[in-house]
Amino acid sequence: MNRIKEIDFLKAVSILAVVGIHSISTTFESKDLIGKILGEALRFAVPGLLFAAGFLFNKNKEVHSRQIALKFIKRIIPPYLFCAFMIMFFNLPGKVQVLTVPSFLFNLFFGNVLGIYYYIFVILYLYCLSLLLRKLSDTIFVICWLVCFGTTILFYTNLKLFFPSSQNQFFFYLMRHPLIHLLPYLTGWLFSLYYKKIIFIKNYYQFVLLMILCLLCNQFVVAWVWSQLLTQVQIYFTILFLCLLGRNWQNNQIIFLSQSSYGIFLLHFPIVRAVQGLVPHITLDFSLGYALAAFMTGLGGSIMIIKLCQRIIGKYSIYLIGA
Repeated sequence: MNRIKEIDFLKAVSILAVVGIHSISTTFESKDLIGKILGEALRFAVPGLLFAAGFLFNKNKEVHSRQIALKFIKRIIPPYLFCAFMIMFFNLPGKVQVLTVPSFLFNLFFGNVLGIYYYIFVILYLYCLSLLLRKLSDTIFVICWLVCFGTTILFYTNLKLFFPSSQNQFFFYLMRHPLIHLLPYLTGWLFSLYYKKIIFIKNYYQFVLLMILCLLCNQFVVAWVWSQLLTQVQIYFTILFLCLLGRNWQNNQIIFLSQSSYGIFLLHFPIVRAVQGLVPHITLDFSLGYALAAFMTGLGGSIMIIKLCQRIIGKYSIYLIGA
């Protein structure tokens, strides 16, 4: 299979950003100015991975949907279950407290055993939707994307309209809400349809200026709605810039990070939280030294586990730890 340099680069940088954003602090949002700016700059992390997933989804109509579904299930579900059970069994840092078997099964199904595992639930329903989307013509798909684009803007400008749930469940639903994740995934799909035309854009460094401008403006915006819309604009400028930059930048390290992105995602968070737990009074908010230590340990520890498993069980490690 021919590798797509742009998507490899996007996946590699996005998984580094995932580890980075979890290393900044143990709070949902840092109050430190540098920590806040870094947090905003790395917001592309999960959307970048979703963009890549939408791009790479098999759109060949000659391949049966059952074959695609089985390949996906084997690739995603076994490592998720293995890592989730290991996290609960060894009581690893970052896990969600589970008191009963029903609550454990609930958390397992919705990717809530570990806070960041919501991504597995999201990618599952996006792939189920993809089995229907792949039957559409390109023109109909573009119309669907436009509808999603408009609905996403409505979502960010009228958030309460989409959340009838109680306030204490707000973030649980928010992190799994389709209108948070559907647009980057469908945009990656759209990008793949017109890849050869888009990729010939030449002056792509202008996207750096645009995303920096959005980032700086976002620090002075008080209204939540405008802040979120600016963040979304910044995210897509960043993703497009990384895709265009990646066409001239590929090496073995980039390919490894791209191929191992799911494994790093599954493994890094307990390691990061363990490092942060050594100095909880400092890592409650941003500290450059401890954030860097958490990042390097989380990334390095994940890669070490992946390398060790690959050496012991070979190619089957992909079904155990996702890489």
